[in-house]
Amino acid sequence: MLCLEALFLEISRLGPTCITRELSEPSAEKDLFAKDSLQKVDSRDITSPQRANSPRRLPATNPGPAVISKMSHHEEPRAFHTRPHRHQGELEIGVTQAVGHIQQKESLHVVDIAPVPNFVKTWERKRPTWLMEMIAEAWGVFCYTYAGVGATAALVITTAAQEENLGGLLNVAIAYGFGIAFAIITAASTSGGHFNPCVTIAFCLFRGFPLRKVPRYIFAQCLGSFIAGICVWGQYHRELGLITDALKAAGKEAQIFSSSGPAGVIAIFPAAGASMGRVFLNEFIVDFFLGIVIWACLDPANPFVSAASVPFAIGMAYTAMIIGYVPGTIATNAARDFGARCAAAAIWGKGAFPSPYSAISTLANIPAMLCAVLFYEFFLSDSSRVVVSHAETLHQNAQAHAHHRRLTNEMIGESPTTIKRELGRVMTGHHMATESSSGGSKLEVDHKEKV
Repeated sequence: MLCLEALFLEISRLGPTCITRELSEPSAEKDLFAKDSLQKVDSRDITSPQRANSPRRLPATNPGPAVISKMSHHEEPRAFHTRPHRHQGELEIGVTQAVGHIQQKESLHVVDIAPVPNFVKTWERKRPTWLMEMIAEAWGVFCYTYAGVGATAALVITTAAQEENLGGLLNVAIAYGFGIAFAIITAASTSGGHFNPCVTIAFCLFRGFPLRKVPRYIFAQCLGSFIAGICVWGQYHRELGLITDALKAAGKEAQIFSSSGPAGVIAIFPAAGASMGRVFLNEFIVDFFLGIVIWACLDPANPFVSAASVPFAIGMAYTAMIIGYVPGTIATNAARDFGARCAAAAIWGKGAFPSPYSAISTLANIPAMLCAVLFYEFFLSDSSRVVVSHAETLHQNAQAHAHHRRLTNEMIGESPTTIKRELGRVMTGHHMATESSSGGSKLEVDHKEKV
């Protein structure tokens, strides 16, 4: 204990600035400092007044006492009065400050560990950000819709053929859940992983998402759902065509646009005889529940979810709602409903837009999501909570990525040695904080102009 106490006090006296300077600039004084510290470890010397008042090897602006714990109560350490950044009675945290500077580490980027072709680097510098975000959103909704609609197609086709064990409600629910998880895993790092118009609108209202991006995000989401519906129809067009022809031959054309009909594979239709009031209530409550789960998973202070568990947590929430409430008819996603409904209309006609259900399934989830966010913000979250480590890491990685891109774009034509040296200065903490305090980096300005 005496050893640790002596070392702690010596570092506290020197302060973080001197420590980091000594660590970054090797010199002979380090050995002297180590030797001097080892001499203080001896318990026989610590209590010696001569040792306590002996000159220090390293200079310090505000010299402090050697050992505070061994001083009498009437002796006040002079350093606590002379440090400009600390008042009398406050805890000396020189070690903590020093460690905060020492533990900064250099960011490691993909290009540092894997060879990247030059044409890929050129494309990365020239591609517009808005295009990347739209493609990511479209792909995410495509994953979600393609997986779920494919499972629905298997259920409808096997039911019509009176085959067993090739489809079921559980299969559909699991397919939608995994589709959402895969969408988040593959595309969320590019666009933010909205994949739902109501999530985009909620981010715009509560998280400062740019209003100018909202229309393009929603368009991309609907486009992804439309493409997924067309792809599923292309893969099952023979089977779906046979079912359509059989219903027309039997004079049951109305059943084409039902939950068990061929159009019901791609689009969502209400159960027979269902009242629109009950359908709206069912949709609203389910979407409210999903909104709470989504916002909780995105809460940076939530210690019960990690970055790796978020995709599957949200996917499992969708799976649970589909298993429990599909008989009452739910859509849960305006982009999935509207985009796929447009695909069904392109194949089977305007009967894919039944009134007024198509409006309920497309729009009801938006107010439900907003109410869920308000409920979570008012009653379940607290902005004064501490951000968990994985959320802080994601934030620091995003800052380091932005700084890396800025340096790469600014140093086009420089020598490889210069580029490597400058990129090595990309830090996850102090370096980025300096840029933020100076009014933002050039990349942020270029990014706004490009978008």
